[in-house]
Amino acid sequence: MRRSRSERAAASGKKSGGEEKKVVGKTKTEGKQASQLSDPQLRKVINRLNMEQQYANLTKQPPSLAKKTTKFMSEIAMNVAKQQITNLANEATTKKVASLMNRNVPKLPTKKLTALPDLATRFQG
Repeated sequence: MRRSRSERAAASGKKSGGEEKKVVGKTKTEGKQASQLSDPQLRKVINRLNMEQQYANLTKQPPSLAKKTTKFMSEIAMNVAKQQITNLANEATTKKVASLMNRNVPKLPTKKLTALPDLATRFQG
């Protein structure tokens, strides 16, 4: 059975005018696991993915000076804010401890124990 010109063009991926036709829809390998693919199919998929990754790496734009500057300034501002918060927390803690130390806390009686001999004289001799 002979195919028409349009059928042959469709099979080759071209339109009847000789233009390339975009392939739409699922490919033969889509949705299959690697173990279900033949060696040539798997090699083709891997090569395609590697080429797409290389293309993305080659064509990505380096960050602009404005973006670099903004990032740098943001990092500085964050570090300064952290230092200020730490300083304020330390200051508040110091003040609170000092106020607790200055209160009139009842002192424990300090009686001299006369029942025990002085330990310093005991070990001297």
